[in-house]
Amino acid sequence: MSNVNRSVNFRLENDESFNNTNVKNVLTLPSTSVSSPVPPAGSIAYDPTTQKLIHSNPLEWINEGTGTVSQVNTGTGLIGGPITTTGTISVSNTSVTPGSYTSSNITVNAQGQLTSASNGGPALPTFTETVYVNKSGNDVTGNGTLTLPYLTIQAALTSITDSSSSKYYAIMVGPGIYGAFNIKPYTAVIGVGAGAGNGSVPNGVMVTSINASADTCGFDPSFATAGYAIGWITHLGFMNHQTWDQGTVTGAKPQLTFWEISWDNGASFLGPGTAGIDNVTWTNCLSYGGVLVQGWQYLWLRQCTFLGGTVQVNAGPSGALENTTLLLDNTSFGNGISATNVTIHWAAPSPHNAVGDFNNSGIIGTLTLDGTQTAFSATVEGIPLTVSRLNSAPTPTLKTSAPALGYTPGNSAKWANPQPTTVQQALDRIASLVVTHTQWRNSNTMITELTQPRNITLPFWSR
Repeated sequence: MSNVNRSVNFRLENDESFNNTNVKNVLTLPSTSVSSPVPPAGSIAYDPTTQKLIHSNPLEWINEGTGTVSQVNTGTGLIGGPITTTGTISVSNTSVTPGSYTSSNITVNAQGQLTSASNGGPALPTFTETVYVNKSGNDVTGNGTLTLPYLTIQAALTSITDSSSSKYYAIMVGPGIYGAFNIKPYTAVIGVGAGAGNGSVPNGVMVTSINASADTCGFDPSFATAGYAIGWITHLGFMNHQTWDQGTVTGAKPQLTFWEISWDNGASFLGPGTAGIDNVTWTNCLSYGGVLVQGWQYLWLRQCTFLGGTVQVNAGPSGALENTTLLLDNTSFGNGISATNVTIHWAAPSPHNAVGDFNNSGIIGTLTLDGTQTAFSATVEGIPLTVSRLNSAPTPTLKTSAPALGYTPGNSAKWANPQPTTVQQALDRIASLVVTHTQWRNSNTMITELTQPRNITLPFWSR
């Protein structure tokens, strides 16, 4: 057999190439056998008879051999296996609902799959302009740029004169402690995010904090003529109680969004109850001092934690045209050490109600309903430890999800099949067998008179 050196050119997917200067001793064998003289070790050849590549060592040609894959198994996160002939391996579905998530909270498993996803804080808008504030800045020589920042938040806000629904401003505030400021329409005051939940580092101290004296923050007067207008305040820690009072901006229709804020001493939101579309939203906030809302359409608490203080909802003043409502989603009030009480209060001459609406949220503390025009409803997680009703307050209401309160019989032998699986099922079964009159015929026999089923409700609650 004659050995023929071949020039080999490889064309790769990224269009790079190399020639026989990189691949040495590439041979093609005749179709006879592999018993021809053996070239230097490390040579490779193609055998047309077997249609296989072979290689050489110093003594002989070595056939690469043959092999068979008998089974392919699928590991965690894959489906379709085991495959013994032909088949398709696919990535298994998770419980995550396909879709778009806003500022998402996600959980990833060891295989890199999303196992849970939910919306996080409210999406901030796309800002048209950015103004910078830093402790190294200067309110006199600064111009709000990254290289020449302002020293105070209020100076940055004062410099903004043309914010609007088509021109949003972001005020980026560096680490440190700052003073009072009055938010303007369509502006956002954004501190440094600590990224440890509820906007705070583990010891509860914010990277960007506000040490303004109590009740010195609020609205800029421009809110009064802005109509429907939004303001955002995110990633800040307020050391002292602050109040946003619509009485200072008569005619305003403000929408305030607080995202990942730490409140050391709580906050208050006061309004006339006439704007119709005024509201406050807290998302991922932590409060040690409660919150009060009066005369706003609603205060919406989303994924917030309260450790102490009182949450109070007051009906609007005498001229109110709307209810004042506290909305809760996935929010917790109090823990085993620090209780948080909730008070929903109405008093004449307010013409509208004070309302609490709790969804997937719990109270470790006392719920007080005070006044005839109060209302409170909750899913089963929102049943408080203690309920107090004052001044003819109505009975709180369990929402339709109340049957979700699970029940497992302690002694299944005492229940006929099918066994009850919720508290409501158990109560309904008991109600159908209520004994209203018993009469002993003798020492061994009891005659029982069964009446029509009666409704049984949990104390203080109606459905």
